[in-house]
Order: sequence, then C-alpha cells, then structure tokens
Amino acid sequence: MSDRDPRDPWDLSRLGDEDFVSRPLEPGQWERGHDDDLPPGTPPPPRPGRRLRPDERAELRQRARQNRELPPEYFGQPPAPTPPPKRHWPRWGGVALILVVIIIAGNIGLLRGRDGGGSETPVAPASATSEVAMVVDTPTPPVDTPTPEPTATQTPEPTPTPEPTPDPRFSGVIVCLDPGHGGSDRGYERSDTDAAPAMQEAPLNLEIALAVAERLEAYGFEVVLTRTDDVDVNADGSDVNNDGKTRSNQSGREAESAEARDELQARINVCNDAGADLLVSLHINGYPDPEISGVETWYSASRPFVGLNKLIASLIYDELLRGYADAGYNVTERGVRDDSTVDAGSHQDLFDSYVITGPAQPGAIIASQMPGMIAEVLFISSEHDARILATDEGRQVIIDAYVRAILAYFNTILGPEGRPD
Repeated sequence: MSDRDPRDPWDLSRLGDEDFVSRPLEPGQWERGHDDDLPPGTPPPPRPGRRLRPDERAELRQRARQNRELPPEYFGQPPAPTPPPKRHWPRWGGVALILVVIIIAGNIGLLRGRDGGGSETPVAPASATSEVAMVVDTPTPPVDTPTPEPTATQTPEPTPTPEPTPDPRFSGVIVCLDPGHGGSDRGYERSDTDAAPAMQEAPLNLEIALAVAERLEAYGFEVVLTRTDDVDVNADGSDVNNDGKTRSNQSGREAESAEARDELQARINVCNDAGADLLVSLHINGYPDPEISGVETWYSASRPFVGLNKLIASLIYDELLRGYADAGYNVTERGVRDDSTVDAGSHQDLFDSYVITGPAQPGAIIASQMPGMIAEVLFISSEHDARILATDEGRQVIIDAYVRAILAYFNTILGPEGRPD
C-alpha cells in the first residue's frame, strides 16, 4: 500500500499540519470539511490542542504506518510513556554461557581427580562442541500421555409436546365442524403441475376437520361433524328444506339449485340437532385466475350474534396468519369479511349471503341457531398456495390454527369460571 493511499485510514499523511495538536485551540479554529469524504472506518478528528513540530508530525506518521494504530497525541492526549526496551540475549549468548559452565565444571572435576577427591572413575574428555549440540539441538522427547477415547456426543431427545388435557370448562360445549363439499361435490380441483400435485378440495377439508375434531375432544369438547367420510350429507336426495323441490323433480339449473339447498340444509340440521355452540365450516378457496391466492374468513353480519360471528372469524384468521408466518410461508392477507359482500351470482345461487351461517331464507333455508363462520384457508387454484397444501407441514399449520382459535374463542366467552349452571 502506498504511503498516501487514501483507503488507508491510519495514513496520517492525508492530514494537514493543523491536525497535529496537543493543546486546546480557540473555538471555531477546527473545521472538518475536508474529512467529509473519508471512507467508513476512518478514525475521528483530533481534539484541539497545540500544533506539533514538523519532526513530531513525521514521527507520528511513521508510528501510525508501522503500528497500524494512532498514537495518543493524535487525539489531543498526552503521549503514552515509552516502555523500556526488552533485553534480548544474543542468539549465541546462551550457547556461550553453556560452554563456560561446561568448561568450569570440567576443570573442577579434573582438579578433584588430582586431589584424590570425588569419583575414582576417570571422566572421559568430551568435545565442547558435541556437548553444546546435545543441549541445544536434541529435541525433547514427547511425554507419553495416553490419548483419551473420544466420547460420543449424545443428541438430546426433543422435548415432546404435552398432550392436551380436558378442561372442565369445556365439558358439555359442542362444536360443529362442517368439512365443505364431499361425495358428488368435489369442491375446487386442480391438475398436476410442476409446482404442486393434483388435488381436490373435498378430501382435504375432511382430513383437516377430522384432525381438528380429535384435538378438540382431547381438550374436553364434544365435537360433531356434518360428514365423517367422503360422501354427500343428503345422500338419498331428500327434500330436506321442505320446499317441495329436489333434484329428481326438477330439471336443468333448478335441479342443481334444489340439490344444493337440500345438501346445505342437511348440514345445518346436523349442527342444530346437536345443539352446537359453534359452527365452523372448513373450506379451501379456488378461482379461475391462478394468480389469486391467500387466506380469508367470512361471517354473517345479519345475525343477532354478529359479534360472536366476527370474533371466531377474526380469531381463525389471525391464527392462520400467525401459523403461516411462523412456518416461513408468505401468504396473502385477504381479510375478515362480511358475507353480505360476497358475489352472490358465483357463490350462492341468488342468495345474498352464505347459506351455512345464515340468516334464514324464507321458504328455502332454515338458518343455523349458533354463531359460526366460514374459513377459506388458501387457494387450491394457486400454484403458491397449493405447494403449502401439498405438504404435511402446511396442513398441520392449518389444523393448529383452527384448534388455537377455537380454544381462544371459548376461553373468551366462558371466562375462567366456565359456563354458568
């Protein structure tokens, strides 16, 4: 590196004579303008003080280049005391000392031999050079220390997740889970692509609902499901809603509408007949545009218990977002939504809200009698979302979110004392 390399922050040659001071200057005498373009890591400007003589400045520059550090004088501090130089024996000083000791010891031995003292065995003369070589050049044998056997590091066992235990407050609390679609209604479907395999909504909804039910029961809830298999709930095509219309006595689009209304009424009846305290309808979204993705939940604002509807919809939405974020999934947030804003033509066949959560549709639908919501956890039609749904980890995030949200809902409405008798 050149003595004047501007990249070297320790090169004091970039400083002017006014920068080297050791006593305070008057206010305003120091200006830093010329240092504004220095690279990061450049040491701070010196404190004001007495200007140093040229020979002092030259000495500081030399010390900075050699030691890669700034001397105290640069910061307006008194010079550090110079430690006394260490004394080093010359390289051959030790050798010379050993020679002297050997010669003296040998002479003493000879003298003792002449005087009859000491050992009677004559000492063989030894070359001074060979003695020095033995002392200086012979390596010290290593200490024969046994090498300890390596100890295998034991991998700690993962701490098991504690099993849920029944909470007495949840005894007698009934949750109705509605796995959307099933049987002849496959829900939204996708074909196999490089991004994710082929999927159908109906079996995924059921898989998730069954897992949520098992977890909730372990906490002490009673859980009913509108279906426990991949079947139609109104499998025999009965006129469940008592409007006189079924698929068999209607034709065309009206036959499809009659079948859909009877199927939805059959699901509502399961929850009503069980006296459920909460209805959660589990779905996965779909849309022709594969770029549309994300999570959304829906609630009815047209019911007397609108506050509870919105509470459970908000809790499930928040827990889904939290679970996706914790798992490292980047998911679009589509919001907690009032179902009166739904596109009736594409979703509800002329009804202006979702049927499963009410309100009643005179002459067509008898409404559910409990708070509820609909969750659209992801878009099966989205390549991004489908990759999450295709993994056990992704589906587990959804299951955990449902369970946490339902627990939070009943913890909120029951309080610490539980349901009053």
